[in-house]
Amino acid sequence: MISIYNNDELTTELSKITETDENVTKFYKEFVFENIISSNNINSLKLFKDATETETNSKKIINLLNKINSSNVTKTISTIKEIHFKSLLELQELVNLCIQKIKRESDQIKPLIGTLCYELLAIYFVDENEEKNYFRKLLLTSVKNDYFNNINYNDNKWTKENGIKSISVIGILYNSNVISDELLLSVFNDFKKNIEYKIDFDEIYLSCVEKSVQLLIYLLSTLISNGNITEMCVEMEKFMTHQISLYKENKKIGKKCCLEMLSCVDALKKLY
Repeated sequence: MISIYNNDELTTELSKITETDENVTKFYKEFVFENIISSNNINSLKLFKDATETETNSKKIINLLNKINSSNVTKTISTIKEIHFKSLLELQELVNLCIQKIKRESDQIKPLIGTLCYELLAIYFVDENEEKNYFRKLLLTSVKNDYFNNINYNDNKWTKENGIKSISVIGILYNSNVISDELLLSVFNDFKKNIEYKIDFDEIYLSCVEKSVQLLIYLLSTLISNGNITEMCVEMEKFMTHQISLYKENKKIGKKCCLEMLSCVDALKKLY
């Protein structure tokens, strides 16, 4: 195999072509070996520069998030806002990092990431179609997809740990005014559908009920009491109280699940 970087080999190989094709003739007239080297170097340098800048942004964001605390959160937000995102992928990576930080960090750090997300809602990346891709939309889409994946209790990949982590993101972002009352209400309604008593339910459904109750307890534990949440919690408490009576009356619930439902009722009362 010849190398395009070996002038002698390339020239020898090309000399074997005897056809008088117009394109071949034109190539011989315009070909300059140094141009290939020059062009290759330029492209390589550009690719290297782009990759280096992307890696630098990624590392910078990771370092900033790893060091975030109550005393530097404002500075961290300002620094991230100053970053020039060169691709939609970079902005999506920031979204993913924020979600993972909420899932994994301590209860002291989670609210700080929530605050950071709120302050970054308006940043965006302009794509090749001149369309603005906002951090807010990317964040909410990612949270939504993660949430639906983790309330699919019949999926063999479902785990309580992942479900709790996903729900914690909902709670933290609601407290930070990233997730609206309407979105939280839709989450409450999803829990209602999964917990509601059914006359002909089977063991599989009961298992889903128990899992839903456990996740609901955790969600309630992450929420901060405020005026907007009162009505939702009052309605949810009425619903849960009624469901408890139905399950107990028909002897269709275990003692553990019954106690967990009662814990839900207590947690709801604390929020209003």
